[in-house]
Amino acid sequence: MVDYNVSLQAYCKILSHAAKYPHSSVNGVLLAEDTKVKDSNKCLKMVDTIPLFHVCLGLTPMLEFALTLIDIYCKSKGLVIGGYYQANESYCNSKPDNVAYLIGKKIQEYFADSCIFMVNNNKISPQCVSEAYKIYLYKDNMWKEADKK
Repeated sequence: MVDYNVSLQAYCKILSHAAKYPHSSVNGVLLAEDTKVKDSNKCLKMVDTIPLFHVCLGLTPMLEFALTLIDIYCKSKGLVIGGYYQANESYCNSKPDNVAYLIGKKIQEYFADSCIFMVNNNKISPQCVSEAYKIYLYKDNMWKEADKK
């Protein structure tokens, strides 16, 4: 089982992206340190994010171009695209939609330990006492919410 560690910078960028567009869904990618270790108990460190879109999340030509440029950037910095994040438009909805599943699957094809990082809008507040996200992992040919620790 892989543990996921999200840096403060990455977490703040995700929440800032969601806060800037509270009326829209937003998405982006998580960048992780490139680890070549094949240890079942490894920790994947998400060190940064790159915000992508708001409103129309699944714009294929722009998404393909963006992911290509991000991949080039990652290779130059010793990083990998470690996951996909999304904050839904609806305050009550924090489940991945088809766009999240498809983009997450595409990233997972290149990086097996990738995840989908869904912002839990209900938990965002100035007095936040716990992380405002859910992590989904690809297991048994489907995305499943990761167990809480």
